[in-house]
Amino acid sequence: MNLQYSSLRSKFHIGSTLGIVILMGLVVLAIEQRQTSTLSGQTQKRGIAIAKSIATASTSFLLSYNYIALHQIVGRAIEEDDIEYVIILDKEHRVAAYSEHPGRQGKTLNDPANQRSIESHTPFIQMVHLENTAGEMLNVMDVTVPVFLDRVIESSPDAITVSDTNGNVVTFNEAAEKLTGYESKEALGKPIMSFYANTQDVEHILRILEDRGRLSHYETNILNKKGESIPISLSLSLLKGENDQPIGSVGISRDLREMRQLQQRLFQSEKLAATAKLAASIAHEVSNPIYGIHSCIDLLSEEFPEKNPKHQYLELARREIARVATLVRQMIDFYRPIDEPFRSIDINKLLSEILILEEKRLLKSHVRISQDLDPCLPKVQYAENQLKQVFYNIIINAREAMPQGGNLRTSTSQEDKQVRIDIADDGTGIEPSVLEHIFEPFFTTKHEVKGVGLGLSISYGIVQKHGGTIDVQSELGTGTTFSILLPIGVEGEHNTKG
Repeated sequence: MNLQYSSLRSKFHIGSTLGIVILMGLVVLAIEQRQTSTLSGQTQKRGIAIAKSIATASTSFLLSYNYIALHQIVGRAIEEDDIEYVIILDKEHRVAAYSEHPGRQGKTLNDPANQRSIESHTPFIQMVHLENTAGEMLNVMDVTVPVFLDRVIESSPDAITVSDTNGNVVTFNEAAEKLTGYESKEALGKPIMSFYANTQDVEHILRILEDRGRLSHYETNILNKKGESIPISLSLSLLKGENDQPIGSVGISRDLREMRQLQQRLFQSEKLAATAKLAASIAHEVSNPIYGIHSCIDLLSEEFPEKNPKHQYLELARREIARVATLVRQMIDFYRPIDEPFRSIDINKLLSEILILEEKRLLKSHVRISQDLDPCLPKVQYAENQLKQVFYNIIINAREAMPQGGNLRTSTSQEDKQVRIDIADDGTGIEPSVLEHIFEPFFTTKHEVKGVGLGLSISYGIVQKHGGTIDVQSELGTGTTFSILLPIGVEGEHNTKG
């Protein structure tokens, strides 16, 4: 059998503006009519193998837009006897490298075969006619092999960036846009290190990269478009080309904000549990002497009736010992697990009833009430009195944060399988240094002795035992918002209590 290999044509496409890397390998072979199906199958396999090989060599250069290296790849490829030419296209389907026509770089190829190849998302074979240098028309087998590298990059939940040899951004995926607030078109061309918050960190990262060629899970901070510092976990690796020389770098950044919040919640929960246990132990020890002191005061009252000038001191002692007894009860309640049975309740109704009861005091303080309650909110299984205490604590704090009056806004909504309750005020706000301690036991900023600083700590514990979370956002001079998330259809703890 006379089988003549006259040409092999391979193309690489980075398809779509999202940067989906598509490898196209088009194998062009003159095949005599008598060629067997076996040889045809072997030809297809050979073409696909060569196309994949060129793809592997080109991928890093495509990501870093290294057109010189791409031209070197196509130049070496056509040295094979059966390869006619190689074309590499960029993500807009323009020519990035063309072995036979370097001058066509940046131009679009509009021939039908090329268009069909670009549109293919699976291995694709088409028969076309090609005129060789001798003017002969050859039957051509076109084989297209897609490689979806950039589709992986764009679908990644982590920010992926690629920089060139000058350290300037050449690839900026969607997750990077969300993380930084910059659109891809704004980020491209910027120095990658300009995104980092700490110059000393930048120097340290560059030293590690130079020494090792990569670094993994390095925790640092970047600045978003608003100038906010965002904690990230950074993995960075050099891209290497000819003679193992660096041609750029690729970085993967993972947003650590959510993980840090979870760590803070865990730390807060552990601290709360330890403090509550200690407080309850002390309270139990103190309760017996309190009752003894109270009994002594009662006996002395008989010796010093109301008309006696010294009776006022006994009444003062009685009031103060009552305050201590109240503190002891609060400390014990703080540690005591929920023992109230859970039942089906309407969160909207519960919140509205509390506002009705508090309305007189709120209006007296010149606080206006507004509600935005989701009418479709499902009924849920909760300990009603415990949740009342949570809402009361937050509303009282809101009223006291608005000494000159203001607005109290409450809203409810459903998020996935959770009920969300927001209680917001436009009061004085909370200092950032205070905010991180807001749920700690016995922590209070009130100048007058109105409580013992357990209200929000107890609220935190109640919400946690319902399987929910409570967060606070505040800005000085603007106000504070408490957000509570409670699971719908709570099971478990309440089944063992009662």
